[in-house]
Amino acid sequence: MRCVVSGDALETAARFLAAATVGARTTLPILSHVLLSACEEGNLKMSATNLTLWLEWTVTAEVAEPGSIAVAGREWRSLIVDLNTQEVELEAPTELETAGRMTLRFGGAEYRLPVLPADEFPLPPAETELSEPFFVNGESLAEALRKVLFAASTDPTTGAFTGVHFRKEQKEQPLDIVATDTHRLSLTRLDEDVLPVMNLTLPTAAVKVVLPLIEKERQVQWRLGQDGTVVEFADDRWRVLITALAGTYANYRRVIPTQFLHQVKMAVDNVLPALRRMTVF
Repeated sequence: MRCVVSGDALETAARFLAAATVGARTTLPILSHVLLSACEEGNLKMSATNLTLWLEWTVTAEVAEPGSIAVAGREWRSLIVDLNTQEVELEAPTELETAGRMTLRFGGAEYRLPVLPADEFPLPPAETELSEPFFVNGESLAEALRKVLFAASTDPTTGAFTGVHFRKEQKEQPLDIVATDTHRLSLTRLDEDVLPVMNLTLPTAAVKVVLPLIEKERQVQWRLGQDGTVVEFADDRWRVLITALAGTYANYRRVIPTQFLHQVKMAVDNVLPALRRMTVF
């Protein structure tokens, strides 16, 4: 593999992929690596996974020799920080030897990083068939997610309550987006005609990864696994695959009152500063 890539494009990708790159102390060393794939079409695809979340980021590259290699993630990120617009030359052996190394050249210097064979890198669940893509407004979806994320449980023993739940039982209904830790509950609805019927729960950590990406896009591609275990969000540059949480989400509608005795309206600008002061105590 040999190609030339812009330094700032590599840095942007590295920051994104860090969310799925496992630390060096893991029973599966390949999970601490980033998969680099130089394609004949003139781009470099970088991938990372923790087996629950798969991230891909694609940048334009001058590819002299296509190929793939898995490079040590921590060292990779440390090297390409603050490269600005410098061009970086990447070169890796086609056939790995015992002490295989990947070479990076930029700024008159040369660096060699440890690598592993690309075929050791775990791929997303190939047996899961994804639905036809549908497109949603990224700003609207991100706004809805931000309204509920705070209510999700942080206790790992609470199972599905650690995630954000998406439910739409009929085509004519809006999509419910809900989170709860059993003490508080936040529910918002997204009413877009393109949204299909769904019933799934995504891990909060994975939702936080995709959130800053989708809120910058007017249209985001969304696909669902036919068996309800995998969800894909994608754009021209990036792709995110998330494994849904197992377990049945409780019927949250039962705990929402259908009527109230009183209704109070308050000026937010007056109430919020007072609440912040009270939290000191």
